[in-house]
Amino acid sequence: MENVINYKEPQSIEERRKACEKLIDLYDPKMTIVMDEMSNELDNAYKAHPERLYIILDGVIAYVGGNGPFDYNLEQVELWLKKNV
Repeated sequence: MENVINYKEPQSIEERRKACEKLIDLYDPKMTIVMDEMSNELDNAYKAHPERLYIILDGVIAYVGGNGPFDYNLEQVELWLKKNV
């Protein structure tokens, strides 16, 4: 992401809405965007920490990346794919 928005943790639904609108204005996503309630119910129900990158080849896990999102190595994934697929 070439543009980063720094903001304090929203303390109200209105602050969260404004932060969400700022992201939409900046990135103009071509998809539906949803915003969680202040309880973070959706985040808690669907989060998948730690995130990881996997390559599955012929039904077998062939590559397991580092814990994301900060230990992703997309160059390593690209090299693996070029070499093996």
